[in-house]
Amino acid sequence: MDKYIAAPAEQAEPLRTLDCRRETVDREKLGDLLDLFSEEGEGAFESFMKVYLASAERDFQNIRAAVAASDAASVERCAHSLRGSSANVGACRLSDVCRSLEESARKGRKDDWNLALMEAELARARAALEALARVAPTGGILS
Repeated sequence: MDKYIAAPAEQAEPLRTLDCRRETVDREKLGDLLDLFSEEGEGAFESFMKVYLASAERDFQNIRAAVAASDAASVERCAHSLRGSSANVGACRLSDVCRSLEESARKGRKDDWNLALMEAELARARAALEALARVAPTGGILS
């Protein structure tokens, strides 16, 4: 038997892939949002999602520019913003990617800045949220 005992790593492994058990969009969170917007009238939820998606796209473009400039502080700040707004709308996988980017920027690990993964998750979240927002008034999206 090997007597080697592995010590815990000081730095977590960078998030290169996602835990596939997490959904792109958290249906429970969306249910809560639908309840919140139900009194606002038809189209309120869809409008809210349009605002989020426009903001997410702006944040992503800001992250892309910060990465191009090797500006770790801006990468961290923009990733933090996108992480929070994504978590609020239930885009949990995108939020996870943002968390990883935010942490790597804070630690100065530029080799871990995976914009391709973030862009892919943003596209998945956009597709899922746009589809759900279109059918939200029917109430059938969360069943």
